[in-house]
Amino acid sequence: TDLAAARRINTATVIGKDPSNRDVIASAQAITPLPNADLGIAKIVDNGSPYVGDIVTFTITVTNAGPSDAAGVSVLDTLPAGYTLVSANADSGSWSAPTWTIGLLAKDASAILTMVATVNAAGPYANSATVSATTRDPGLRNNTATAVPVPVASADLGITKAVDNLTPTAGGQVTFTVTVTNA
Repeated sequence: TDLAAARRINTATVIGKDPSNRDVIASAQAITPLPNADLGIAKIVDNGSPYVGDIVTFTITVTNAGPSDAAGVSVLDTLPAGYTLVSANADSGSWSAPTWTIGLLAKDASAILTMVATVNAAGPYANSATVSATTRDPGLRNNTATAVPVPVASADLGITKAVDNLTPTAGGQVTFTVTVTNA
């Protein structure tokens, strides 16, 4: 088998006697091509500088440049701790965290998964996805993609002011208490 050239060499040999009782040896070879599918993956985020608490949408696109259909296609996408998943929607196959199972992806076809997530206060924020298949993929350099939003810190500030005496006498003292909070 020559996997580098994506082919199989099948050799058959027959040893026996001809009608005149002479030894006969015959061989034949057949080359059977193996399927090849060059899968690729791209991952983008709709907002590269979200505020903490914002919603972001990751779009993952898997393509098959062929020359064969790809079988057993799946994507591993583990959402990092910097996000909380809101929803995921695949245009083909099924998604069950952290695996998107596409199955068969025809030559020159593509499939898309969108993941909606809330940006958490602490990271990491680099979100990677990797595609694989049971069909041989001769070019693995395009099988992983990463989107890295850089969240912007945000604060929800509040202020309250209270007085210790709502009916003070003229010339009397009052105490004001000012409280600032960050939710």
